[in-house]
Amino acid sequence: LGTRWGELQLTPLPTPRGTADGAILFVSDITELQHERARRQELAAAIEEADEAIVVTDPEGRIRHANPAFERNSGYTLDEVAGTPLPLLRHAPDTAPLIPELWPSLQGGRSWRGRFQNKRKDGTPFTEEISVIPLLNDHHETQCLIVVARDVTRALAMEEALGRTQRVEVTEKLATGVAHDFNNLIQIVLANTSFARDPQASPSELAEYLDQIEQAAQRGIHITRQLYTYCRKQSLHLADLDLATVLRDALPRLAARVGPTCTIDLAPSSASRPIHADAAMIEQVAGNLCLNARDACGPAGRVSLHARRHCAADGREGVLIEVRDNGVGILESLRGR
Repeated sequence: LGTRWGELQLTPLPTPRGTADGAILFVSDITELQHERARRQELAAAIEEADEAIVVTDPEGRIRHANPAFERNSGYTLDEVAGTPLPLLRHAPDTAPLIPELWPSLQGGRSWRGRFQNKRKDGTPFTEEISVIPLLNDHHETQCLIVVARDVTRALAMEEALGRTQRVEVTEKLATGVAHDFNNLIQIVLANTSFARDPQASPSELAEYLDQIEQAAQRGIHITRQLYTYCRKQSLHLADLDLATVLRDALPRLAARVGPTCTIDLAPSSASRPIHADAAMIEQVAGNLCLNARDACGPAGRVSLHARRHCAADGREGVLIEVRDNGVGILESLRGR
């Protein structure tokens, strides 16, 4: 049978003279019970050593047990808080926004997860990510609540610092891109101004030169508006748009951006529904994709834009901008980006 655990009970058989004439030995196999005890001891040790604060409360949220991590995070000992309601589970004004979704979920036997602003014993504020799990008995009644809380204050601060660093990097890239765009526009304006000064230019040619200058100025207005939007000084100009029309109108400006070494064409659109977006932002996205495509092409580069209907995996329908080119493809080192 292998190694087994037994519980022994030895009962003497007394004689009329008061002496023992033998004994009965009861042996009970408690192997499964012993294994269960060992599992519980391991679980209890894990709870005691966990970095997350783990609290057990009664069905009303009054604290029964808390591990050492709770004491480290909150500054309160178990003796100080035993029998008192956990702040998260107390119907108090500062937790009112959580109550509408928290208690109905727990009373329905469902777990609740969220982020909670708390205070330590010394008044220091900190942020916790919390899970509350109701444990049900055989009658589907809540016998206790398990609360697992992780202090994420430092992680959030590091995340914010990383975000600031990334914003600086994005701003540097944005400045480089804007300088490149404005340089192209200035070259267009200077070239067409020079052409317009030619005394032999016909009226139709002069009109074309002025059109090119006007388009460059309009493009400059678009770029300036995007900069205002990025700096949160101006809101997006959202409207219902036909994506194919937006791309068709932007095609001359996109061609000017990619330069003479690459040609751009617009495939027939299969997108029937309008989108709600900012036309200038759509043009900026399409322009960036076209520039990336041009960089992957040789001297005879060719880029094609296509707007078509798209059905996502979750069933939602949208419109997809597809950019194709005859270049070498995306470098393996850049695929992750």
